[in-house]
Amino acid sequence: MVRDLYLVLGVKPTASADAIKRAYRRLVKRYHPDVNKARTAKEMFLEVKEAYEVLSNPLFRREYDERTAPQRGEMPYRPPQWPGTPRKVRVPESYVRVSPPFSGSRDRMETARDRSMARRTLAAKFIWRAYVVTVVSMSGTLGVFGGYLLSMGVAFQGGVTVGAAVMMLALLLIAWLAKGVMAPEL
Repeated sequence: MVRDLYLVLGVKPTASADAIKRAYRRLVKRYHPDVNKARTAKEMFLEVKEAYEVLSNPLFRREYDERTAPQRGEMPYRPPQWPGTPRKVRVPESYVRVSPPFSGSRDRMETARDRSMARRTLAAKFIWRAYVVTVVSMSGTLGVFGGYLLSMGVAFQGGVTVGAAVMMLALLLIAWLAKGVMAPEL
């Protein structure tokens, strides 16, 4: 038979999460195989670890309490005013958004964008715009400098400089085409 997880950690069933964490840390220090060389230390260490994994997670703890309450002589937890209601699940606002009343279609559920993805999109747009501005300004500067060199009679250096300016604009065009084909904006 499996031992009671509260007995493994040495806490009461009404213990807070902090009390469970303190008991876990105390027992791990005592039964860790590197510290305690007894034969049963490893088994006890694994039991303490499994008990903490269940009791530290509120959902697992509630399920464990509901499953083992009759064995301890307790009634399983149920809200007194609604004896047969299902368990409520909290869904983060970033997953589902209900559109406000009096807008186009009423009672419609929409999937909201993940906020981290929206931040990444904004950062990517900013980086792309900064890249475009940098390349255009650099190629413009190189074009003007190349034109100056050509007007001064230095044909080879002027031609290379103007060619570099044209090459930068061509690379910008290639990057823009690849961006549109690879990752179209939604």
